[in-house]
Order: sequence, then structure tokens, then C-alpha cells
Amino acid sequence: MVKKNQKIKGKKVMFAALDLHEHKTYRKYLPDMSKENFYNFLKFLRGKFEEDVYIILDNHPTHRSRKAKQIFEDGRRLKSQWLPTHAPELNAVDSVFSRIQRKILNNRHFTSIEGVEKAIDRWIRRFNVMK
Repeated sequence: MVKKNQKIKGKKVMFAALDLHEHKTYRKYLPDMSKENFYNFLKFLRGKFEEDVYIILDNHPTHRSRKAKQIFEDGRRLKSQWLPTHAPELNAVDSVFSRIQRKILNNRHFTSIEGVEKAIDRWIRRFNVMK
């Protein structure tokens, strides 16, 4: 079998968070990995929870922006917990990204970014109901 990666025009980034207690993935598609977009994703997450929740983060520069730190320090639901440097195996959400790559994106042809998003959303909806 020959592995074939996607080659379509356009780009979006999927920010994702994995709720380990509810076995649910939250995601938001945004144009790029900018600090502003990560901040917007954190605001999106904050709106999903009524209680305090810990966000486990790797050391990507986007995660360490001033605005991201402000949202963690404002005391409104989101708390940060940092993974050790160079320890991607500890980042549970990376397993979701890996599965999406293997099960949805590899060896498939999509004609648009929207088609990719729909395929990912369908898979995540199924993933979210499995316990």
C-alpha cells in the first residue's frame, strides 16, 4: 500500500481539546495557528464548561502568548497545566490528530477544505459517543 497525503488548495487549522472525563473532543477551525486564533479557541472552550477545567498544553509558542496567559489568570474556568518540554507522547490530544490523519486524511481525495472539515466532524461525532 502506498500512503498518499492530501494536496488541496487552501488551509485551515483545527484547534482541538480532548475532555478525558466525558470522552469528547471539542474543535474549532480557524485560518492559522496565530496567537489571536488560539485565544479565540480558549474563549470558545471557556463557554463550553460551567466548572473549572484544566487545559493541558505543550510548549508551542502560540500557547504561551500574553493573551493566552491572561485568559488562564483571569480566574474564569480555564486553568493551565504545562507538559514537560519534548514530551509529545504525554499530549492526549495528539492521539486524536494522529487518528484523524490515518483514518480520514491519508489515501482520500477531498475537493475542498469544507469537505475535509465535514469528514473530520463526522468522525469526531462518532468518536464522541464511543465510551
